[in-house]
Amino acid sequence: GPARGSGLPGEGRTLLGWVQECAGPPAKREGRLCGASGAFAQGTHVFVAAADVDALTVVDVRRPTHPFVVGSLSHRRFLSQAHAVDGYTAKLTRQEYMVVAARGRHPDSFGYLTIIDVGEGRWRRGPETSFRQVVEPAITGVVSDCRRSMDGTFPRIFGQLCGPSGVAVRGSFAFVSAEQTHTLAAVSLHNPANPIIVGAVTDPRLDYARDVALFPSEPDAVYVVSRNCGAACLVEVNAKNPNSMFVTRTLPPTKAPARVHGLRALARGTIEGALDAAFVVHNSGMLSVVDLACVEEMLRSGGSVQLCMRRGMGISMLGPASAGSPADTVVTFRPDAGTRLVHDEPGLLNVKARDYQPEL
Repeated sequence: GPARGSGLPGEGRTLLGWVQECAGPPAKREGRLCGASGAFAQGTHVFVAAADVDALTVVDVRRPTHPFVVGSLSHRRFLSQAHAVDGYTAKLTRQEYMVVAARGRHPDSFGYLTIIDVGEGRWRRGPETSFRQVVEPAITGVVSDCRRSMDGTFPRIFGQLCGPSGVAVRGSFAFVSAEQTHTLAAVSLHNPANPIIVGAVTDPRLDYARDVALFPSEPDAVYVVSRNCGAACLVEVNAKNPNSMFVTRTLPPTKAPARVHGLRALARGTIEGALDAAFVVHNSGMLSVVDLACVEEMLRSGGSVQLCMRRGMGISMLGPASAGSPADTVVTFRPDAGTRLVHDEPGLLNVKARDYQPEL
């Protein structure tokens, strides 16, 4: 639903709109956005990797103040713990695909890189959909490479895609971080029905490799977020030839071409016409449309982009408002495991507080 600023002096209208679809206790949450952990924006839609329900979920954001879910695909095996997503268009067919890093479940982390067709043929509109455009994503291809040691030696699992946690696409190659085996793998997407691992680098400096970033200014480099330096640092990998990649250096986040760490919640890609908006996900099952200026402020200051989800309106752990709410209290929405908010759901009330300062 649309968010209206709290009206406090000097406060901007930061949270523009949101949709949440997740409810139930943590162990049994249901909803197509539960565990939203990564997102990719394209056209007029945001594609969300929902880890808790093993799904790729599609949200229509052509009206940024009123986003709503238009389709979802869940697969307990090939989308197990779907953790990150990026998109690309096949060169020959011009068909659109999403590439999902499905991390798999601990302790084995036998995950997959899954290619999902979201092209023109997957969309429909008609009386049965109330003339809203909906999508039925379909798995086109998968690739995996993770095995368990049979003789009890250490490490007990090995392979190039054990615990795929991050993915970024450049051209016809997907670069995938595998957190369990300290690996960055390059996967050819030339044939979406048959993705192939064409190269990989395993290095102690890629310890717990959990995200991947690419920058146009560095066409030969892939940056991997790692905990090698004790917290979060970046490892630069030379990927000019995806068949023979190698680690070139480790550097602190401040030396990167742009910020990398802490941006998983921010959707990559762009939305047509949404020049002043950004899209942020939260694992409570929420996609928020926020003011781009707030995101840029967080990038400059080093703050969390998820703070932009909470600015511009009061946040409290209160459910639907009662009819007799006093005027000097705050009755607002907060995403949590026990709240289900779908587009235009009634029963939620925002009341401006008299001297209330929003929490950040």
